[in-house]
Amino acid sequence: GGQITSQGALGRGAALNTMSGTLFDAVELIKGHTPESGADSLGGTINFKSRSALSMREKRRVTYNGSGRFVHPSTWQIPMRRAHPAHQLINVGYQELFDTGGGERNLGVTLNLSQSEQARGWYNTVRDHQNTAAGPAYLWDYRTQDTFNHRRQWNGLVKFDYRWSPSSKLNFSVTAVDHSEVFRRQFDTRAYTAQAVVTASNVSGIRPGYTDLVSEVSPGASSIIDITTTGPNFFFNRQRRASVGGEHEWDRWSADWSGIYSQTRINIGQGEDGAVIVNRISNVGWILDRTQSDIRPRFTQTGVTPANDFTNAANYRPSGPMTNGNSNNDHVI
Repeated sequence: GGQITSQGALGRGAALNTMSGTLFDAVELIKGHTPESGADSLGGTINFKSRSALSMREKRRVTYNGSGRFVHPSTWQIPMRRAHPAHQLINVGYQELFDTGGGERNLGVTLNLSQSEQARGWYNTVRDHQNTAAGPAYLWDYRTQDTFNHRRQWNGLVKFDYRWSPSSKLNFSVTAVDHSEVFRRQFDTRAYTAQAVVTASNVSGIRPGYTDLVSEVSPGASSIIDITTTGPNFFFNRQRRASVGGEHEWDRWSADWSGIYSQTRINIGQGEDGAVIVNRISNVGWILDRTQSDIRPRFTQTGVTPANDFTNAANYRPSGPMTNGNSNNDHVI
């Protein structure tokens, strides 16, 4: 019945991906508000009902479960994702009823803890062909991108429910959510040359004999490979919430009340170590062959010398200034 603070750069919205379902017993969707409902939402309301030990039949309940996800080495993954093949989801719950103040089963204690981790990696590619309606069209610009996102989450709930009388209940709860993402750690590779067909072996451009699937680039000053490193960006979310409330029922009346303290601290940006760095190697020739695979074509260097071998990291030089990414954005809600 109480409000929660927003969970990200979403204006007044709440990003529910930072809230674990293990903290709640049920989710209630209210599509049409009646007069006793709050007027702060015209479209509807989602009410997350936290667990209450007073509804148990047994005296004590302990729950635990664990699950994992494993990516088999035989599947195709980017290197950063392959370094994190396994992830876990762990939940532990404890509930118990106590006799206090001369009553029976009138004090309920609930404790719930959960931890999860998920790593995602994806790959995409962009190609730029000759601007012509006729065929074949050579490919002069080839780009690939590896992106990685690592998400970790911890959730905790402590709740006390006290039955003051047969018609009155009081509750007190504390919730903590820590959500961290190191996302958009990104590596871009771009191989490109001049948009021209050339016959000389040392002039940048496309060699004759190209097809729709195979293009050969001649080494020259404008035949370039750029490798751009971006990140890491991040998203850190820390929510702390405490609430106290009560429910009272009479023959034909019912009333409930609550007092809530909720604070969310959100840090968004590239941090003190975030940056964009471009390293370049030029005078490189290559063949791009998409005959066997269009998604993962064969990329082969031609005219390899010690000075232009693109597999040697020492041959790359910074291109342009390094962009520092100290762009922290802190929210306290």
